[in-house]
This record gives sequence, C-alpha cells and structure tokens, in this order.
Amino acid sequence: MESTSDDSRKAFIKALLADQFERQVQRIEPTGGGNNNHVYYVYLDESSSDPQSLPSKPGLSPLPTETAKVIIRVSNPDAKLNNVVRVQNEVAANSVSTSCPKHPSSITSCLTSITLLLSDSLQ
Repeated sequence: MESTSDDSRKAFIKALLADQFERQVQRIEPTGGGNNNHVYYVYLDESSSDPQSLPSKPGLSPLPTETAKVIIRVSNPDAKLNNVVRVQNEVAANSVSTSCPKHPSSITSCLTSITLLLSDSLQ
C-alpha cells in the first residue's frame, strides 16, 4: 500500500505535467533506491497537441509529442542534506543531463560523468 506522502508526490507530478506541459499521465512507477530523492518513471499519454501550438512558458521547453516516458525527481526533505551540497548536486546533475546524448548506448558514459561531477562537488 502506498503512503499518503507518496500519493501526494504522484498527484504533484500529474498536476505539473498537466499544467505546465499539457500532458496526461498513464501511470507512475518508482525507480527504486535513492534516499535523498524520490525518483519516478512517468508514462505519458500521447499528446494531441502540436508542441509549437502550446503557449510559450518562461523556462520551459515543450515536450516532443512522441515523448512517452520521462523520469521525474522530487527532493526528499527528510534526507537532511546540507543545502549547499544539495544545490551543487542538482546543478551538476541538471548540467550533465541537458548535455547527455539522446542515444541510449551513450547513457553509461553520461551517468559516469554525472557521478564524477557529483563526487567533485563534495570535495
């Protein structure tokens, strides 16, 4: 049985994708593992809108219509991480993830880069 906080996080994810990207969620599954964050695979319904026709929102890029699955990370406030370390980790992960190649065979090298950046930020 899911906890109320897990239900709240899933409701937040559904609302975020609907409000900001006009996408509906089919299902949400936890990735497993991780103590500092809650990470979920989110499976999306097909988009009925052309991303270019959606209103432009500052700081957001439209999701391509063919996007069927995304990964969403929600911070765990109970992790009690030092805020400086938390911000450094988030900036490093976001920086690497935006520069990661789209091809699945390159994901291992991308994850290695993330690990190296995170370990460097802790020193």
